[in-house]
Amino acid sequence: MCNIAKILVFFLSLLWMSGCATVLKGNNDTVSFYSNPEGSSVLIDGDLIGFTPCDVRLDTKHTYKIKITKQGYDTYADILSHSVGSGWVIFDVIFGFFPSFIDMATGSWYELDQKSFDVTLVKLK
Repeated sequence: MCNIAKILVFFLSLLWMSGCATVLKGNNDTVSFYSNPEGSSVLIDGDLIGFTPCDVRLDTKHTYKIKITKQGYDTYADILSHSVGSGWVIFDVIFGFFPSFIDMATGSWYELDQKSFDVTLVKLK
């Protein structure tokens, strides 16, 4: 068997032994936070994560409560939800039941519904 065929067989075996999303994507997404004014506090589920602008890696299996605050300004609040990425499910179905089970169990086929927040805070009067 030539080297290219061996590599192809190895790669296909790897995909079959684990879910497509688990191998290719993992179960984290990066979410970017921007605000006007800059330097606003970013809180996720009540914990201070950083100050705008910033990027945060979040687990795709969870829903998060987002707050962006700065003294003298109204607080911005939102919910960051997740959903199943249909493309990953289609790949898993093509490769069989076992990859679908792996991606479902690890949560790798979930994606966060929003990849960035660009917020203009309103100054208090």
